[in-house]
Amino acid sequence: MKFLHKEAIEKIEFLKDRPDLFYLNYLEKLNPMHFYMEENIFEIGQKSREVYLILSGQIKNVNTERHFGVGQMIGQDDIIFH
Repeated sequence: MKFLHKEAIEKIEFLKDRPDLFYLNYLEKLNPMHFYMEENIFEIGQKSREVYLILSGQIKNVNTERHFGVGQMIGQDDIIFH
């Protein structure tokens, strides 16, 4: 399982150095997605229903002008705190 998601494990700090049980329980739930430039991932005010792990490119929050790049995650605050 770890081999299938090697790129994600190498780039996302949250996934590094986890016990094998973590990988067995969670890596199978990863669903690769591709977004195009200028494509909206979710709308302003909409709560995320997913956590997005960025493996390439970058995402811009048009509300805050904040940029997220390779190795970062977005959406986790909506999942964890709501």
